[in-house]
Amino acid sequence: MKTRTKYTLAAGAAVIAVIVVFVSRDGIRYRLTEWTKPAVPPEMPRPTPTPKPSPGAPKASPTPIPDSINLSVPFTTQAPLGVWDADHEEFCEEAASLMAASYLIGDMSITNPAVADARLYELKAWEVATFGYFQDTTAAETTRMLTESLKASPVKLVYNPTVAELEQFLAAGRLVIVPAAGRMLDNPYFTGAGPLYHMVLLKGYTSDTFITNDPGTRHGANYVYPINTIMQAMHDWNGGDVTNGAKVVIVVG
Repeated sequence: MKTRTKYTLAAGAAVIAVIVVFVSRDGIRYRLTEWTKPAVPPEMPRPTPTPKPSPGAPKASPTPIPDSINLSVPFTTQAPLGVWDADHEEFCEEAASLMAASYLIGDMSITNPAVADARLYELKAWEVATFGYFQDTTAAETTRMLTESLKASPVKLVYNPTVAELEQFLAAGRLVIVPAAGRMLDNPYFTGAGPLYHMVLLKGYTSDTFITNDPGTRHGANYVYPINTIMQAMHDWNGGDVTNGAKVVIVVG
């Protein structure tokens, strides 16, 4: 009996040691992320759209884009009340779309967690009625949610965008929703390996980063990703084979 107790205690101690190692590792990574966060430019309101030239007018030279930009976009996580249940684990597309649509009309109400949560459930109900499900909507389906349910306009899909194109959209005050292979984002705030499929909202850029509102974490406001990370992780749902999904974004505004 004493021998069995001895081995049981030893096994228990080993399990605790493993847990401590993992908690410490994640804790260290979290702290490093907090300490090394790059500075982002001040947020700015949506630029006034450039009027279209009249027919027959000389073609204007392209306006150089700024070195950096950070649009002021209301933020909500996909779990505004902090409840990460089966519904809220799937609400990234809804949250990204809700932030983009709110930006277009200057509505800040979703910064209230109760308001944001109610709006997310309204979008879920629309998706279930329209698609028969709400989980893992494709870029095309999310575009329909933006235009039909949230009445956002203009909204368009852009396939195989370049970094320069994404920066031009943002400099013009247009937001970009990026469907992504979530585990390729390597976000230290995600639980475990992160979601198989995710959507983030691009709201700005610097010389080597994209500034996002990432609904997948409460730390997601003004969250900065390296440009290469966003470009490599960019993939549509593709029936669950996300890493082979199309390179596509949703441009809003």
